[in-house]
Amino acid sequence: GTGTLQDDATWTTGKSGAAVNMDGAGDYISLPRIDVTGSAITLSTWVKNSSFPTGVEQRFVSKAYDSSQDRTYWMLGQATAGGQNRLQFRLKAGGSTATLTASTGTLPLNTWYHAAATYDGSTMRLYLNGTEVGSVAESGLISRGRNVPVNLGRSPEGSNYLRGAIDDVRIYSSALTAAEVAALAG
Repeated sequence: GTGTLQDDATWTTGKSGAAVNMDGAGDYISLPRIDVTGSAITLSTWVKNSSFPTGVEQRFVSKAYDSSQDRTYWMLGQATAGGQNRLQFRLKAGGSTATLTASTGTLPLNTWYHAAATYDGSTMRLYLNGTEVGSVAESGLISRGRNVPVNLGRSPEGSNYLRGAIDDVRIYSSALTAAEVAALAG
């Protein structure tokens, strides 16, 4: 789908070609409605953070009403865990929402890194630069949320804005294998 740049998001040099630069204060990309049905999804993107927020998650890809766990359908972003900036994946499936925060893999500043999240109907997984950095059991069909917006670089109620650049965002209605994620990151 084609996204629309919002506020003063600008084009910049990306990991591959052009990327979108966001300043963490109102910039984001709005996407047309996207529904993923069934029991599999992959979210993938290249990110280059210029800074990390304190005390809030920074969202890269988000289908949600707001930043709360229960009103999020799926999300890939950053969260602080044990004083480290780590990847986070949130998914509403089987009637409940689960959150997975990476157990390893500190996110760098001012360096491109590849972030991916997969769900295959039984397990949620996070990957940093093609290496698995966390997993948790989850099951059920992905909740649809037909009229829920999809945003890149923020939570839809106007919070959790990305500070940095984002490139090559992909949303699959299948769960990529570890080898396929590693190929994207390569």
